[in-house]
Amino acid sequence: MGLDSTSLSFLAYCARSNPLGNILTLGRQFISKNLTENYYKEIINEKKYSDLSFLNDKFCERLLIKGLGAKTVKSLDASEYENADFIQDLNVPLKENLMDKKFDTIVDLGTLEHVFNIPQAMKNINSLCRNNGQIIHVLPADNFLGHGFYQFSPELFFNLYLKKRGFIDTEVFLSESYSPKWYEWYRAEKPYKGKRLELSHRYTTPGLFIMVKTTKLKDNLNWNIQQSDYDWEWNKYETSEEKKLIKTYKKNNKRETKLEKIKKGLKSIKLLKQINRNIYELYKPLRYPKWKTHGMLTRIDSRKLL
Repeated sequence: MGLDSTSLSFLAYCARSNPLGNILTLGRQFISKNLTENYYKEIINEKKYSDLSFLNDKFCERLLIKGLGAKTVKSLDASEYENADFIQDLNVPLKENLMDKKFDTIVDLGTLEHVFNIPQAMKNINSLCRNNGQIIHVLPADNFLGHGFYQFSPELFFNLYLKKRGFIDTEVFLSESYSPKWYEWYRAEKPYKGKRLELSHRYTTPGLFIMVKTTKLKDNLNWNIQQSDYDWEWNKYETSEEKKLIKTYKKNNKRETKLEKIKKGLKSIKLLKQINRNIYELYKPLRYPKWKTHGMLTRIDSRKLL
């Protein structure tokens, strides 16, 4: 997918809490035509950089260094066709020359969906990230059928990037792909107690991106992974962390329930299309598609985070 306004804003968010340092990009990431100078100036403080010529580069290395403060940017790819620094197929274990390589930040902007062997790819990513380094993904979540082998669910990353597997500070967001509202994100809550974060995305085009950040605390990755709702049914246990998530879900779900009651009432009296525009603005959340009002999603204006 390359570096567009959505992925740039997410990288900027990640860089605020944890400097990017020495970066390894999975695939050599091109700069999307969607990333205009105006978008860049909205996302990054342009006063710092009088020379924005790097926006005209084909690839993102100079932008990440000059725009986001990275120290170095290296790339890894399965082929030499884009002159990546390291040639490595993520479907197979790392070559000997990469076994001891460690990077502060691993950046995956639409590579993982093109790799068939996801477990091996994740092992390789884990190995290439130093302890206390960060892993960043921006990947297709929905409406990208045929783009690659896979589309990704929050469930995967919430289950993989757990403290018991050596990861902390995992955050998952959703964003509409290639939207002019690059700043409109939806923070996903971790599924709990047999609940699923299932979304209806029929009303949005062209699709959804999933944005993930996590910090690798130590090498403790294991593959005894089950889907959380099945794990709940099988084991019937509830951690203190899950109790906190239950409270958060109930709080968010009150808003969803209230909106559903309002919508049903409006439909029953056939006034939805006749509502005065000013009143309609007061009920702005009603215009959100179903997936945006899910009780386990919280709308965020990411401009306040940058």
